[in-house]
Amino acid sequence: GGTTLLGLPGVEVIVETVPGALHRAGLTQAVVRGVVEQALREGGVVVFASQAANPSASKAYLDMRMTALALPDGSYAVALQMHARQTVSSLVTESKIVNAATWDTGRLVSVAATELPRVADEIREMAAEFVADWKAAH
Repeated sequence: GGTTLLGLPGVEVIVETVPGALHRAGLTQAVVRGVVEQALREGGVVVFASQAANPSASKAYLDMRMTALALPDGSYAVALQMHARQTVSSLVTESKIVNAATWDTGRLVSVAATELPRVADEIREMAAEFVADWKAAH
């Protein structure tokens, strides 16, 4: 939920491995990270270059994951997941849980092979969801 974002000074953006089909369509890790970072900055969210640059003890980051499955008709089913992850404290022990997912959104989209670049629009909309929750918490 959005309340887990309260008090965070910003986030780092991490893009997991991009599936080959998306990479060939121009959606490289750098491009996807750029799409997310631009949406965050435009929404007023501070983007840190690394977790080390983040002054918060939580070291929050936004994690983008993608999976693409080629379908028999030549189209693709693309699963998109975006998680805010941070270090949190357990309520029942003294342990710290590293990289706990505290916010998330996801989508499953079906696109023709020629329309794979439009997956960037879906990613941008997911980042906008994060920005809306960020603003509501701050």
